Amino acid sequence: MDRGRYEAYVAVLDAIAVQAVDGFTAQVLGDLAEGLLLARNAAEADSARARVPEALGLLLERGDLTPGAAERFWAHMKGCGPPMPWPPIWQPSHASART
Repeated sequence: MDRGRYEAYVAVLDAIAVQAVDGFTAQVLGDLAEGLLLARNAAEADSARARVPEALGLLLERGDLTPGAAERFWAHMKGCGPPMPWPPIWQPSHASART
């Protein structure tokens, strides 16, 4: 962990407060950010990063997040983990896509 990652984590927490999401959604988003923040190696970082699109897709499907909010949280989450490749845009997984 370094200062930049910690500041990105705090930005996620601030965004959660501004978005005024419910308790469940706040917990999920906070846990995703914390998992990225605490990743100590590439394997942990990859695992934490892989959970983000699926979780955002499920929150979107439940109606807990708007597409715009999911995009903003995606952008915030990128800074929480160590440097690693992230897709340039967020797209929900096919498993969680609305039908």
